[in-house]
Formats: sequence, C-alpha cells, structure tokens
Amino acid sequence: MISTEQSPRGSSTQAVPDDPFEELRAAFHVRLRSDAVRLAVLAAALARADADPAIIFEDIRLFAHRVHGAAALFGAPDIGSVADALEQAAISAAAVHAENSDASIWTALEALAQRLAAVNGKTTPAAPAARWLQRGVPVEIAPTLPRHAFRRQRS
Repeated sequence: MISTEQSPRGSSTQAVPDDPFEELRAAFHVRLRSDAVRLAVLAAALARADADPAIIFEDIRLFAHRVHGAAALFGAPDIGSVADALEQAAISAAAVHAENSDASIWTALEALAQRLAAVNGKTTPAAPAARWLQRGVPVEIAPTLPRHAFRRQRS
C-alpha cells in the first residue's frame, strides 16, 4: 500500500510505500515469468541432450537453487519447496550419471513448471507426445511445459 505524506514545505504530497519490500516483491513476481521461460529452455535442452547431460543437470540445479532462495526470501514457500525438489533431483541425477530421460528430474521439472504457471495465472499445455518420444523421453514422464520450448533446432 502507498500512503501520502506532506512534504517538508507542506504544499504537496509524495507517495511513500507502507511496505519497503513491496517493489521488490513485485519485481520477484515479474521475474517468475521469465523463470518459467528459462525452465522451459532448460527442459528442452535436457530433452535434446544426446551425450552426457551432466552439464544440463548442473544448469538445472543452479536455476532451481536460485528460485528456491528467492522464494524463501519473498515468502513463497510453495514455489520454494518445488524448486528445492528440482534442485535435489538434479543433484541426484548428476551423482548417478542419469540419462536425460530420468523420471525424477522430469517429475520435478513438471511440478515447478506447473507452479510457475499457476503463479503467473496460466495453465501449462501438454507438450506434443510425438516430439518427446522422438527424443527418447518416455511419454508417461513427458512434462507439460510451454510448446514454444520444444521447437526444433536448425542444424
């Protein structure tokens, strides 16, 4: 909320936030929109990984860690817990040298994508199953991330 106070001269008023963190919280929610896009990009990179996906697991871990920390700071425990689950899944997948079709990481990716979509007032459309199958990801774990994340890369 914004309150108005008299300026020192008493002739005009200026807006002063009641909550000094209000602007930061607003910026956090704006960033969640770009985080949803970044998550989709990471998921698409993982789906396309032909070789060892360890680097992508690390990118996912770092992303999830950042989201988890910001969610804790701005009082969004629902996002924080889902981001933490993704971070832990990425750590585990990297530790066991999992393939890019690891069910635990895809489950966690999907959960965070759905949570971010809900915060942004959207639903996540299902990704085309045929594209996931072509990439070797079992259809039962194919995440429901935004379709634009799965455009084909030009060779």
